[in-house]
Order: sequence, then structure tokens, then C-alpha cells
Amino acid sequence: MAGLEAREEKIIRLIEQTLRSISQETKASRVEKSLKEIFQGWHTLQETRQLQNRIERMMDSQAKNETKSKVKVLEKY
Repeated sequence: MAGLEAREEKIIRLIEQTLRSISQETKASRVEKSLKEIFQGWHTLQETRQLQNRIERMMDSQAKNETKSKVKVLEKY
């Protein structure tokens, strides 16, 4: 999870830097390229967050299953 959080921070920094560079750019082609980079960064950011959510749900599900298993074992005794 820490790796995904670091990846998210890196993407956000990249998007911020690209936005700053757009504000100083004078050539339309470079602005267009930068906007595409922002879009790709945004898309990657969303994928990273979805992956984080899936991992969290999976971990929660496993924890619940382990708890249920422990309860069943204890009920036998």
C-alpha cells in the first residue's frame, strides 16, 4: 500500500508541475502535449486509487473470513 501511495503522490506532483509549465508556455503544440500528459496522469491516478480500494476490500474480506473461521473453531470447543 505504501508503494501505491508514493505512486499517487508522484503522479499528483507531475500533474501540478505540468499545469505550472502550461501557464508559461506560448506554443499551442506544447500546451496540447502537456494537456495530454495531464490526462494520462489523471487516468493513471484513478487506476491507482481503484487498485488501492480493491486491495483494501480484499484485505477486509480476508480479515472477516479469518474472524469467522476462528469463531467456528471456538464454537467446536
